Amino acid sequence: MSNKEEKIVEVATALFSQYGYHAVGVDRIVAESHVAKMTFYKYFPSKETLIEKVLHTRNLQIRNDILDFMSNYPTPLAKLKAVFEWHQNWFQSPNFHGCMFIKALDEYPNVHSSMRIAAKEYKIWLKSIIADQLTAIGGKKAAELSPLVLLVLDGLTINCNLFESSINDQVQNAWRQTQNLLKAVLKK
Repeated sequence: MSNKEEKIVEVATALFSQYGYHAVGVDRIVAESHVAKMTFYKYFPSKETLIEKVLHTRNLQIRNDILDFMSNYPTPLAKLKAVFEWHQNWFQSPNFHGCMFIKALDEYPNVHSSMRIAAKEYKIWLKSIIADQLTAIGGKKAAELSPLVLLVLDGLTINCNLFESSINDQVQNAWRQTQNLLKAVLKK
């Protein structure tokens, strides 16, 4: 990406994250990116192509961040906990305004929308990372919990966006309950 294209994506990511996709117009992105409108359209023929690029870039960034964070932990259970810890760190960052993929699902309800497809792609990846760790912990039986763990993380994302004062407690409780569920499943 060129410097100007990168700046547009960076500014758009921050604005879309905080305000949503429909609430932010091209004029605001252009103004805050300090580029000419012609420059914007040179890189992005439409707002939708920009949103697609933002989601693709965010997807790659989060994947790399989570995998890098997990690499510091030695066991599958510790790696699974690391996913929760990564989310906790994200929730406590000043730029946390909820999940851009959940927002895309909400704002683009058409199942064939490229924004919705990008959101689904990320969620499938996250579920597979969770399933890999659960498989390593307890085989297929444990791996069947991956959709539920993903649901817990999505719920945490929404709750921590609403109730900022109790982020640590929410994440710790969710992790504790996830461990209890995993222990119960593995006993059977």
